[in-house]
Amino acid sequence: KVLFVQLSSVENPSPKGLRAAMERTGTDPAHTAMLGDKLLTDMLAAHRAGVRAWMVEPLGGPVGLWNHVLHLLQRPFKRACPYKCQKNPGENTK
Repeated sequence: KVLFVQLSSVENPSPKGLRAAMERTGTDPAHTAMLGDKLLTDMLAAHRAGVRAWMVEPLGGPVGLWNHVLHLLQRPFKRACPYKCQKNPGENTK
């Protein structure tokens, strides 16, 4: 069973939105994942809520000057990540 819940960016990096979504859907942190494109908001919220975090690239790239700056600042951390996503989502390498 897969449920998708969209959280407002205003709620991140607070884990409250994730916890509320888990409560509404009847799931727990072990069965929840956060998809996000920002290290300091989305990934931090997931970490604080104790859920798995998957960092993704936004379709079409970041929008707006501030998002471009944030994505540039995140590059070194993304490179340091032990998992690299390939074009084919079924092919993850370490």
